Amino acid sequence: MKTFQTIVFFISRAAAVLAGVIIVYMVCHILLEIFVRSAFATSTFSLDELIGYSVAACAYLGLGYTLEKGGLIRVNLVLSKMNPLSRARKIIEVLCCIGTLIAMGLPLWYFGRSVIIKYGSGYTSGTMLNAPQWIPEGFLLVGLIIFWIQLLAYLFRVLGNQVDLDATRAANLGIE
Repeated sequence: MKTFQTIVFFISRAAAVLAGVIIVYMVCHILLEIFVRSAFATSTFSLDELIGYSVAACAYLGLGYTLEKGGLIRVNLVLSKMNPLSRARKIIEVLCCIGTLIAMGLPLWYFGRSVIIKYGSGYTSGTMLNAPQWIPEGFLLVGLIIFWIQLLAYLFRVLGNQVDLDATRAANLGIE
C-alpha cells in the first residue's frame, strides 16, 4: 500500500509541475504576442486558442496535487459537528469518497471516449492553428485520471486510519 501511495503522490506532483511549466509557457506566449504586435504589427494567430487549452490543462492537471495537499474546498458544515474519532465520521468520509469516485467515473468515461473518437477521426479545431482536438482533451483526461487515482489513495488512507478527520484541520490529509 505504501508503494501505491508513493507512486500516486509522485504522479500528482509531476502533473502539478507540468501545470507550472504550462503556466510559464502561457506567460512567455503572451509576452511574445505583445512583442510581435508592438514591434511588427502582426500576431502569432494562436494566442487565444493555446492559452484557452493551457488554462484548462493547468486546472485539470493540478487537481490531484490539490487534493493531496488538502487545497480543495470542502463543506464541513456537518463534519465540524462530529467527533473526528467517531465511527460515523469515518463512514461519512468513506461514503463521500466512494460517491466522488463514482461521480468522477462519468466524465472520465466521456472524456476518454471523446479523446479516442477525436484521435481516430483526425478532428481538428478548424482555426488557423488547426490543432488536433484530442491533445487538449487528452490533458483534461489525464488530469481527471490523476485526480481519480489520488482520491482512491485518499480513500485507502481513510480506511487505514492514516488521515486526520478533524474538520478544523481538513487541509491535513495525513501526508507527511
